[in-house]
Amino acid sequence: MLLAPRSRLNRSVLRRDRQIVQTYTSQPDATDGIDAMIASDVPTTNFATRDILDIFDTPRSGLLKFNLAIGTNPPPANAIVSLAQLYLYNAQADAASTDIVMDIYPVLRAWVESQCTWNVYTTGNNWGTAGCNNTTTDREAVSIGATTWVNGEATATEHRIALTTEKVQAWVNGSLTNNGMLLRYTSGTGGFFPASSDHATATSRPKLVISYMLPL
Repeated sequence: MLLAPRSRLNRSVLRRDRQIVQTYTSQPDATDGIDAMIASDVPTTNFATRDILDIFDTPRSGLLKFNLAIGTNPPPANAIVSLAQLYLYNAQADAASTDIVMDIYPVLRAWVESQCTWNVYTTGNNWGTAGCNNTTTDREAVSIGATTWVNGEATATEHRIALTTEKVQAWVNGSLTNNGMLLRYTSGTGGFFPASSDHATATSRPKLVISYMLPL
């Protein structure tokens, strides 16, 4: 008996089922890491080498960028991103009297780690609104991830934050320039201290994990 040929749809489904999910991981040190705290209470000071990124109600914020070409198994431009997660680690005891909510926003300005402050993104170039707060020129208005630091949580507590896949996909394929993220205080009283890439404990530094597949 002759068997009917397998349909194109069935062949497509079989090929898709065989796709391998690959994982990119980046947890850079001070040499390759790109991050800095910016603080409204010291608006002209650069904190590129500080080992923590204060997220505070003063307010203070953190700027954080991952070079997607550096790390384990970097995604090529045609990669299809299925999951993206940012890991932050509490570097010291909290200074909060209530829980602190932090949101993450894509940055639109090409800030420079060694030059950025609360007032400027590079030397001589002001943010549209101080603190990377202009939602037209400095950062996007919609959060791509959030987390809550619980009042009294222990040092080294891990925060695994799911990032909006579409934005990370856009960074990977180049349709959105990767200018990193703004870690911005949203609510609560006091603050918390995620480690930066300058932190002495390698496992406490910010980490980005992206799951992706290659097109068929």
